[in-house]
Amino acid sequence: MLRFGNLIDLDSLEVSGPSQAVLDKQMEYQQTEKKCIRDIEEKDAEFQKIQRELTSTIQKNTDLLDMIRKEGEH
Repeated sequence: MLRFGNLIDLDSLEVSGPSQAVLDKQMEYQQTEKKCIRDIEEKDAEFQKIQRELTSTIQKNTDLLDMIRKEGEH
């Protein structure tokens, strides 16, 4: 087969795999992807913790307001 005027052996193309640079980039991508997944999981856990704290604080404030209202009625 001719490519850009040069003869290319199709058998050698089938045998050759991705270059080391491609393999390195794939490994780097996989490591980065794993790190990003861990970061997302950590941030999601932090978000859920803060959301629980907010709900708890809202409940405490509601209880205090109810207590103030009941004291004001007496």
